[in-house]
Amino acid sequence: MITINARKYVFTDFVQVLEQIDILERTQFVETTGAWSYYQILKHCTDHIEFSMSGFPYTYSPFLRKTVGKYLLSKLLERGYMLPDGYNGQLETARIEGDDRLALSQLKAAIYSFRKFNKDFAIHPLYDTMDKPTWEKFHSIHIANHLSFVEIFPIELEFDDNLQDTFFQQGVSTPKILSVSSLSKLEAQDGMIRKRKSKSKTKIKSVVQKRKR
Repeated sequence: MITINARKYVFTDFVQVLEQIDILERTQFVETTGAWSYYQILKHCTDHIEFSMSGFPYTYSPFLRKTVGKYLLSKLLERGYMLPDGYNGQLETARIEGDDRLALSQLKAAIYSFRKFNKDFAIHPLYDTMDKPTWEKFHSIHIANHLSFVEIFPIELEFDDNLQDTFFQQGVSTPKILSVSSLSKLEAQDGMIRKRKSKSKTKIKSVVQKRKR
């Protein structure tokens, strides 16, 4: 079962990843909330799976991998999700577009290739060696992190020209959208509201008791 939380997705194995891929295959319209395109995200995830079988084109020193890298990997697997601004071996800044459907099918094919793979896995550039179950969990966490930047739309959003003319002729103003910088701030605001409500109820109760006296 796919778990959705503040990070949107948490995958622990390829079964959950394939469930989400199945949803994406039936989705016609998507958009990304980060700097990368949908194509880039899919290709990046595919590359990581393939690199784990064939070898990565970049790496850190053995000392760093077996000390800091192993520690970070253990914390990542224990936590089950990637932190914002964490390690990313491919620092692409420019947005690159491509064939989304092809990239999605290639990601699916890479997962099936991984399942059939029975040789020694490559050394991760930072996290060093991993057995197959650990690699699968790592890939699943990695994919969940990147797919959390993909927004799914059930239909293409179009604005009818006639409706638009009528909308502005009537002088209808668009509602102001309030932005919240973080979930924690939203929770804090919600907590403040609840405290204010409970405080006001206590005050009213106090006034009523005084009047009875």
